[in-house]
Amino acid sequence: MRRPQILSSGLEYALIAILTITFTITSCDEENKEPPTSSVSGISPLSGLPGSTATISGNNFSASSTENEILFNGKSATLIKATALQLDIKIPENVDIGPVTVIVKVKGKTAGNPLIYTVEQPTPDLSAITPSSAPSLSIVTITGKYFDTNPTENEVTFNGKSATIKEVNSTEMKVEVPQLPPGEVSVALKVKSKAASKQFIFTVEKPLPRIEAFAPTSGSPYTLIKITGKHFSAVMADNVVLFGDKFAVVKKATETLLEVLVPPDLTPGTVSVVVKVKTRAGFRAAILRR
Repeated sequence: MRRPQILSSGLEYALIAILTITFTITSCDEENKEPPTSSVSGISPLSGLPGSTATISGNNFSASSTENEILFNGKSATLIKATALQLDIKIPENVDIGPVTVIVKVKGKTAGNPLIYTVEQPTPDLSAITPSSAPSLSIVTITGKYFDTNPTENEVTFNGKSATIKEVNSTEMKVEVPQLPPGEVSVALKVKSKAASKQFIFTVEKPLPRIEAFAPTSGSPYTLIKITGKHFSAVMADNVVLFGDKFAVVKKATETLLEVLVPPDLTPGTVSVVVKVKTRAGFRAAILRR
């Protein structure tokens, strides 16, 4: 009677050993399996504005938001919700306008082929123009949002007259003020024929004064000197004339002629003659002639 008990006990141990070995081998196979490959099948809708939402469909995305990365021309989209089959996203605000490449990465690996998404042109926005006043042909900076990086797709006008765009990115452009008479003008912007929601008032200042000649070229104190040139002020008080560091008395003023008296107390010799003309921003303009 004892022998059957011993055989039964031995069989029990053998079964336990076999089961244990089989389980251990199965566990090793599970650990060595590679994760399933992620893929993308589409994006809906196919176009939209910056900041709008879209859905990317596919397979084997991560349910953990931090393990998915969506790039629009290299710029990260905000992930709203993630499942294994779908990613709900927000289009980047600073994305390029027009067709862009969308790449999905799951745990650092690119999922399938890139997608193409068209970013629509939103209404451009103007926030500032600096400086707010300057003469014609000056360079000013316009800041805002949703400018096109291609200069030809942007149109800036000063009282309806086109300005030359020198540089542009999505939030800033440098433009040359067109030739206009002094005074306040309205600055408008269009991007791909879509007008900005607001306009700005800009003041075109008088051009910088220019001395072309003065006569006589020498004399004693209180000698009357005629200075000819351009862009002087017809208002005598708006013109300042210096001989060296001494103020000259202005006797007559037109936009092309100033008649002044040589100031006293000058040291004999050659001096610099400077003309300053008052503008809305103060006496900014100055021309020097020796």
